[in-house]
Parts: sequence; structure tokens; C-alpha cells
Amino acid sequence: MIEKEDTIVLRFRTTISKTHYVPALILTKVLTGMQRAVNLLAMQHEGVEVRKKDRTTNVIEQKYMLLCSPLSPGSVELLVNIGDPSTDIFAQQDINAVTSSFQGCCQAILKVDHSKFNKLMPDSIRRSRLVKAFQDIIPKKGIGISLEIFGNGSPIVNTNEFQTALKEFLIPSRIEYSILTVTGRLTRIDFDARKITIHYPVTNRELECYYDESIEDMLLENPRELIQVTGIVVFDEEDHPQKISGVDNITEIDLSPFYLTEFQYEEQTLRFMKTITLEPKLDETQQLMCLEYPLLGIDVFAYTRDELDEELEIEIGVLWRNYAIERDEMLSPKAKELKYNLLDAIHEVKNAKG
Repeated sequence: MIEKEDTIVLRFRTTISKTHYVPALILTKVLTGMQRAVNLLAMQHEGVEVRKKDRTTNVIEQKYMLLCSPLSPGSVELLVNIGDPSTDIFAQQDINAVTSSFQGCCQAILKVDHSKFNKLMPDSIRRSRLVKAFQDIIPKKGIGISLEIFGNGSPIVNTNEFQTALKEFLIPSRIEYSILTVTGRLTRIDFDARKITIHYPVTNRELECYYDESIEDMLLENPRELIQVTGIVVFDEEDHPQKISGVDNITEIDLSPFYLTEFQYEEQTLRFMKTITLEPKLDETQQLMCLEYPLLGIDVFAYTRDELDEELEIEIGVLWRNYAIERDEMLSPKAKELKYNLLDAIHEVKNAKG
């Protein structure tokens, strides 16, 4: 039935009508979830550094885009090719590896095999995003449409089995605890209970945070300001913070400028010809601090200023490796333009040995 390794067949079944159709909203959600899963696995395969807010690069989007053939006449089957093998000489090999990882993740979920799933996606941040993508691929119960996914001619997913397995797969992490930083506006302080309440703008709800006595001075320094609270965050079923315990740091938002002067890259120093000043801004959720400098391809996000600084250093290294020192023939016209912008702005200094 399927000859190419990078081809997946999506077979939809409907109980709400005898006609062969799939509502556009369901088809869009399935394909969007599948594309997100493929992109995450592609970034893992390509060694793209994990970010707090993973953004797919143009190279990944082009190389691993889902290419859908028309529905077969009289059926509700859709042929989906993962990726465009013409993007570079190793593309087909990479695409086959990512397709294999996609199928492996499906099998790991069906067998509730966390060990295999973790090997395919080692990073916990990206792993949780991948699980969410697989949740979106499968149509919800009660809408009258089910889905089977075939790879290499064999079924790898069907709705009922996958939904049941996914529930069991998620049980260990249904309530997750992570040490994170959350941004909100301080609304109340209860010194007796050692509890503060902040307004969390993402959900427009109040969030209770329990702290140790040693940080009360920090509270008094930041009354009713937009503050960052770092502690053990408990998430609800929709992956929003529910409460924060063990608060160990409270700080005001620091949006003072970043100055690009020099960065370490492997055994070299990347030194800017002229100092570049970047003004950080908060995103629409007020949770992420953002830095952008389109001329040099800089676009980074992080929850705290320290993390943003680390992300910026990683970004400069990635840009230098992927563009500045890449051969021209391997780059698109836009990528070459970025390369020479980088070379005009930065020069490489060998670090002294010894």
C-alpha cells in the first residue's frame, strides 16, 4: 500500500454521515498537530537547541513540511508525505529518520512505553509539547469521526486504542511540578500565612504563592508592581500554573537594555565592530521577555533576564555556525544576506592558548 518511507496515510471514518467528507476544522487540527509533532522531532534530529518558546526555523519548515496529496476518489483517505527531499542532499535521509521517530512515538504511546518515548525526545520541555501535539492529532470522542494512521503499509494508530493509551501514558505527569518563574501583578500579601497573591495575566486569574519568611524583604521592595515569582509551580489540567509553593525569589521586571559587545563561541570570541543596544520587551502574555534584531536574525525569548542572556549567547553561536561560516552554495539568497550582515557586524578573534 505504501512504498515510500516518508509517506503516511490518514484514513478518516465517520459515523455522522454516509457521505465521504471530513469537516475542514477537524482536518486542519489533525494536520496542524501532525506538523507540530514532525517539527519538534525534526528539531531534535537536527540538534536545534531547546528554547523556552521553540520557534521553527524556515529551514525546518521547508525541509519537513507536510505535503498532502488529494483525497482518493470515493474515500476519506489522505496521503501525507513528510518533508521535501529536494531541500538539500541529505534531506531524504533526515526525513526518513524523522518519519521513523514519528512512528516510534506513536508506538511508544500505544504501548505506554515512557522509556522509548523519552529516548526519542530526551528533553522534558520539548517532550511535553510533543505529547500535546499528539493529543491534537487524534479527533476527540463524541464528534462522530475517527482516524487511522498507516505507515509503511501497516496501521500504527487508531482513534480508540490511541485515546485509551494516551490517557494511561499521561497519568504519571497529570499533575506536574516544576521550578519556574511566573510573572504577575502583586495584589495581596498575607504575612501570617506567608502567602502572596498575584494576578496572572494569561488566564486573568489570581495565583496563590507560598513563600519562606526570608524573602519578605523582597515583597516590601516590590509593592503592587509587575513582579517575577520563582518557585515550585503546580499546573492544572490545561497546563496553566495553579499555585506556587516554596517561593525562593521575587524580583521586579528588569527591562534595561542589553549591549552586544562580544560572546564566546567554542574557542573563539565573537566581537561586534560596534556595540549594538537591544531593548527587551514583554510578549502579549507578559510572561516572556523578548529581544529582536532582524538585521542579524536575532529573535530570542525567555522567562527571566538571566535566561534571556543565556538564550542570546546561544542564538549568536547558532547564527554564526549556521550562516556566517556556512558555504554560500548551501544558503538561500535570504540566508546569504543574513550571512554577510553577520560578517559585517562581527569579527572572529582566536582565543589565546595556555
